[in-house]
Amino acid sequence: MEGSLFTSGFLGANFQWWIGQIGDDSEHRDNVLPGKHESVETIPGWGKRYKVRIIGLHDKTEEVIPSSQLPWAQVMYPVTGGGGQTGSRQTPNLRQGNFVFGFFLDSSDQQVPVIMGVLGNNAQTALKQEIGKSETNFGPTSGYSKGAKPKEGSQADNEAPPDNDMGIEQRSGTQNEPGKEDEYDECAPPPPNVKKNKHGLRVDRAQTSEQFADSKKARQELEGEDFKGWSKQQKDDYVSKAVADGIKSRCGAKKSATAPPKPGATLENSDDTQLQSKADVVKQELYNRPIPLQDVYDPIGSSMKGMQVVLENLMNDINKVLSTALAYVDAVSAAGQGDMCAQIEGLMEPASEQMAKFMKPQMEKVQEFIVKKVQVTLDSPTDLLFPNQRHMMGDMKEQITQLVTCVFEKIVDGLSEQILSAMKGAGGCGPAADGSSADAGPPNMGGGRGEDIDQNEATPNNQAPKVPMCYVEQLVGDILSANQPAIQEPIDQIALQVDDFLKDIKSQLDELQGGLSEASGAMDSISGMMGDMASALEFSNMQFTAFGCDMDPTKLIGDKYNFQNGAGAAEDSEEPKTSEVGKAAGESTAEINPKAEKPFATPKKKEENLPAQVGDPATGSDLKEIQKEQNINNPSYAQDRQAAVETLEF
Repeated sequence: MEGSLFTSGFLGANFQWWIGQIGDDSEHRDNVLPGKHESVETIPGWGKRYKVRIIGLHDKTEEVIPSSQLPWAQVMYPVTGGGGQTGSRQTPNLRQGNFVFGFFLDSSDQQVPVIMGVLGNNAQTALKQEIGKSETNFGPTSGYSKGAKPKEGSQADNEAPPDNDMGIEQRSGTQNEPGKEDEYDECAPPPPNVKKNKHGLRVDRAQTSEQFADSKKARQELEGEDFKGWSKQQKDDYVSKAVADGIKSRCGAKKSATAPPKPGATLENSDDTQLQSKADVVKQELYNRPIPLQDVYDPIGSSMKGMQVVLENLMNDINKVLSTALAYVDAVSAAGQGDMCAQIEGLMEPASEQMAKFMKPQMEKVQEFIVKKVQVTLDSPTDLLFPNQRHMMGDMKEQITQLVTCVFEKIVDGLSEQILSAMKGAGGCGPAADGSSADAGPPNMGGGRGEDIDQNEATPNNQAPKVPMCYVEQLVGDILSANQPAIQEPIDQIALQVDDFLKDIKSQLDELQGGLSEASGAMDSISGMMGDMASALEFSNMQFTAFGCDMDPTKLIGDKYNFQNGAGAAEDSEEPKTSEVGKAAGESTAEINPKAEKPFATPKKKEENLPAQVGDPATGSDLKEIQKEQNINNPSYAQDRQAAVETLEF
């Protein structure tokens, strides 16, 4: 029985409880391998065990008993966890800093502790960010705390807080500041039904040192000559405003992304499971992010609307990057980290690739227009030729079509680089606050579509500007204008070659001279077909009708879609106009430069010839000797071979 002089010697005769804290995992994390392994012999330790500092048994300071000298504690699993046999097993969900309780297997010897359970952490408790030090032992500690030995390799990667564990605000409380341990978080909203005093402060909490200083300073100011004659209510309002302004200023500084980190940026609690996390913010943004919808019956209009949606998403992302300097929630949920201009450029690259997908149908429409125009133009001179000569014009049509197709394939392949260049030119990074240059790309050459991005100031009220359709029309016009020389050059070559061909035929057939001369002049219409881009975008090659009175297909109502609200459409005033695109293409002054290709290495003019190496191709006299030995290009090879055979003796 417990407390008697007799000790039976069997387990349970003298049951002793304990409560303690799991120490720095630097001392026990190597007990288990972090990845897959083939043999149990490679396991460095034995079982799931933890170093535990027991309250009342072990001193708090590391100097008296270091964490490495703490006893190993076994884990007692629940009956639902199993013991490992026949695959019935669970792993303990314990981390460094957890407060655990249990009993001693060896009773009064107190050398074999067993962990029975864990005490949950409260959401309002500020957690220390270091472990394994005397001042942090027996205190609330984060599981992500830095220990004596830094984690390396896969262990370091696995210990990075996931999105579900990242809070959307920094803790602005003063629990860890010297002399302010008992003060509450003035920036947190009060619980429901908590009354406030005349200054708007909670009546269930004492004033903090900063609030007291603000109210004292305000009362001292009220003693001046400027405030004589004020009523008591006016003076109370003045003090209340001074206290409120002080709280607002301190909270804004503490919760900004540039403020020193405070404990509590990670969500490590067992009670407040509804606390919003970074994952919630990112998920909500994805739910609200519009996705462009394509209309197969209006490929040009829907593709331009798709570019508008992509640009609006890009503006929201850029505005979020600019807001990281103002709000911690934007900083923690931003996709990239590091230099602001580098982040903006990183956002532009995938956006340009998406817009290239929507720009491709417009280029294909221009290609279709040019091919059809050439084919129709060549029909007239074809009719004037003799039947046995018309196949030559057919072959020429096929070669022209292949040439135009090749030209447009190259243009489409470089669209993303051209669009990226246009966007950088229309919205590069402006100068930094210190006046130094912080350009993310080339200078503004976007044809007046935009201004440099001020990386020091976010859009007011965190509202990203809406991208108007006129911007998209101007952008498409700039791209078409930039590619016009690449399209015009082969068209001019086509016109010249066709003209030369018809002149040759004309010289052979004098009786057809007049007709072919007129057909030869028709080639001018080919070389001038790039003048009207609006006609190219509105071009319809052919239209089939089954009954002669077919109705036009119903136009797609929705332009975009998101997972939260479903489909949506732009206003009628935002409908794209091909006439504006054609006008922009004709008046564009934008300089859009595609990504520069790396040139091949070329030898210098004064560089001496290197001696021949093994494996180099033979040239000059060496090549002739080899050909002679191998009878290559030898006209008398057969005679020489026969003469050699006759000299052989059998």
